[in-house]
Amino acid sequence: MVWCGRSALKACWDGVTSVLTCGGSWTRSSVADAGRMSQDADVEANRVVLETFSSWSREDCRRELPSALPRLLSMYQHSESWIEHIRILKIITDMFLPHVNHLTLEQSVFSQILPKTIKLFDGMIYELTTQATELSSQNLEIQITLRNILQTMAQILGGLTGFVHHVCTTQESVILEYIHSLPSSILHIIKKTFVHCKNSESLYSGRLHLLSDLLQGLFREAYSLQKKLMELLDMVCMGPSVDENNILLMVEAQGLVRTISFYRLANYQPGVMAQACTALGKMKQEGLEVLGYSFLIGCLLCYLQYGPSISCQYMEVYN
Repeated sequence: MVWCGRSALKACWDGVTSVLTCGGSWTRSSVADAGRMSQDADVEANRVVLETFSSWSREDCRRELPSALPRLLSMYQHSESWIEHIRILKIITDMFLPHVNHLTLEQSVFSQILPKTIKLFDGMIYELTTQATELSSQNLEIQITLRNILQTMAQILGGLTGFVHHVCTTQESVILEYIHSLPSSILHIIKKTFVHCKNSESLYSGRLHLLSDLLQGLFREAYSLQKKLMELLDMVCMGPSVDENNILLMVEAQGLVRTISFYRLANYQPGVMAQACTALGKMKQEGLEVLGYSFLIGCLLCYLQYGPSISCQYMEVYN
């Protein structure tokens, strides 16, 4: 099926060039038409490939993994269609990820797909931010555009949750270097999501009700991903080749995830904030230096959960 798609693309382009060589001339419009025809044929070829992969059995996926996975990753890297990205992400997560050796997850999957995923997600945040001022109940085109972006973002979060779920359910413990890019990439996307949701009232102003259902769904997906990430972090061990960067990554990941949880908890249980302030007072009496608000929260959480000795160790590692 792949070769049929490529043949269709070649035939399409050969048809264009044959017209031009038989008395035609290169014009701006003909070049644009040729480009559009090429893109359309490429999209059709990719659609055929993805439909073929979607129809495969579990055994087909296992057998064809060495050739199929690189093909999917290449399509993911080069595609310009958000819909295509979501389809590829789902196919990789549901059909091929279970057959990838856990020792090669970082090299063969995560490092290949996560940088592009972050770029896509950041682009969607940018589109929401720049087009928010045009949102109105009369402007249906912008409404549809922004709602489609929010839906796509939620699907990306769901795909990442699938990645983390796979790692958590197939291993009892996880060496950080085998999934190195996964925690940091997810942290980036979680932060971006929560910040956007936090700023949505001012960003969308009196038009928030037009998107509130999807923003709530996006927040729920991000929170589910956060919980899965916390589960993963509890399983992570450093391994024999641990270096300073890996230690800092773990401290940052655990500190940020727990900080987000702390904010949410404080919103629903004001007594937690009072408890934290009491702990801070004790820390100050003990002469602990506080360097930055996020770091402070991390120390507070360590203090509340483990006592002053562990909070001191947290500070030493962080520094």
